[in-house]
Amino acid sequence: MNLPKFSHCNIFTVEIFHQQNEVYQTWKNVLPEGHYLLSSEYHVLENSLLDGFRYYYVNIYDKNKQLIALFYFQLIALKSENFKTKSCVETSMLKFMMGFKNNHLMVCGNVFKVNQPGYFFINQADTSHLTDLILKIKKQISNKYRILGILLKDCSNHINVQFYTCNAFVPFNEDITMMLNIKPKWQTIGDYCESLKRKYKQRFQKVKNSASSLNIRELNSTEIEANKIELEKLYTNVLDKQSFTLGKINANYFVEMKKHLADNFKIFAYFKENEIIAFSSHIQYPKENEMEIHYIGINYLYNQEYQLYFNILCDGVKLAIENRFDRLELGRTAKDAKANLGAIPLFNHNYIWLKSRFLRSMLRIVINQQSKNEDKDWLNRQPFKMIDSSVDKAVNIQ
Repeated sequence: MNLPKFSHCNIFTVEIFHQQNEVYQTWKNVLPEGHYLLSSEYHVLENSLLDGFRYYYVNIYDKNKQLIALFYFQLIALKSENFKTKSCVETSMLKFMMGFKNNHLMVCGNVFKVNQPGYFFINQADTSHLTDLILKIKKQISNKYRILGILLKDCSNHINVQFYTCNAFVPFNEDITMMLNIKPKWQTIGDYCESLKRKYKQRFQKVKNSASSLNIRELNSTEIEANKIELEKLYTNVLDKQSFTLGKINANYFVEMKKHLADNFKIFAYFKENEIIAFSSHIQYPKENEMEIHYIGINYLYNQEYQLYFNILCDGVKLAIENRFDRLELGRTAKDAKANLGAIPLFNHNYIWLKSRFLRSMLRIVINQQSKNEDKDWLNRQPFKMIDSSVDKAVNIQ
């Protein structure tokens, strides 16, 4: 298949802004009502002043000065500590790929969210020129910052893969998140438990009993502000255990999220007497009838005794059922534990562009090795009693 190259890319005008409010009205006029790119969550990131992050809101106009596409980018200052793998060889390769200081990764999309592409085309037929335009935008940003690579997140799977690879974007499809479909018959958490097979039900009940002495309650805005430093410490404990991180939120993030999302953002704290030993944050999406377990924090000195991580997951399921949501988004990590709850994998379509062919070759080696090393037994979990045509299966995003 011969794909058209965007040879006339220079006839398009690129407008770059750094704050959502600078493009909000323009974008509101062309985006569907309630589109995520209009969400105040993007304003939250700006106000949180995250270390090493810069934001770009881009308008693309054709030769007739007609708006044809919108882009959202996050420019991240890269550090070798962003990557921690179990293999010394992989870690060394990744650190080498980071190169010297002042390298940046340009992300089309939001590293803090899933299933939110960082692009929108007025005419979907123009989407075939996606990577050409991204490289054009990259060229302008590179005038000020050294960009080692580009991460193109959450791409539509209906676009021919050659539209990406023609510009040397390497597929990276090991980005998996977990989602639980809330069945209509679950009116209470008791109904959910009754639908589990015996060993999964016993495990769920054992987990809940382990935390029975803890006081679990929602924090209000004043309490979030008062405890934001402790929340950040607990969150950092969890982040330090992850093998790969691109971004780190800070204490201000929780305050800003509550300020802008109000009742659609909740933080539940787990108290041992007067000490917060864990927390879970939730984002609610009423329009999509969906809830997300967002960032969590844990004091690992108490994790085993009170099964804190598993209780956070179980309490998330309970809250989603009580609020009659259709879906619960559980995130990327600990797939085995989430599969035990009945969550299914969602495969996201991502692509990576790196500055040199050598780095792209190294990246392929790392991706292939990580894929081989990952235990995927959890894909076969089926914790529910009934297996019929309605059983959930893995989903390809978009």
